[in-house]
Amino acid sequence: NTAATTVNDELVFGAVTEVNTIAMLAGVGYTLRSEVPATPSSKLAIEDKIVSTTGAQNADWTHLSSNGWAATCTTYKIAGAAAAGGQQSSLALLGVQ
Repeated sequence: NTAATTVNDELVFGAVTEVNTIAMLAGVGYTLRSEVPATPSSKLAIEDKIVSTTGAQNADWTHLSSNGWAATCTTYKIAGAAAAGGQQSSLALLGVQ
């Protein structure tokens, strides 16, 4: 999964879910924030990192499973942060922080 950052210091958030319970590891540069239920029986895990450069970002995971899975990746920036070209994000304009 890929999401694009437009300003420095954006938060990249990744989440993954598995059909069966397994142990999951956050990707390189990410911090594993939560697993539900706890390892080694996880079915849902979240990770995040703050990036210092703009561009495409991936949510990466390591898991030892050939089961079905789904993942997502999204980015968040500080309200009022100007995107490349001086434009504010729609989240900032809506007052979402």
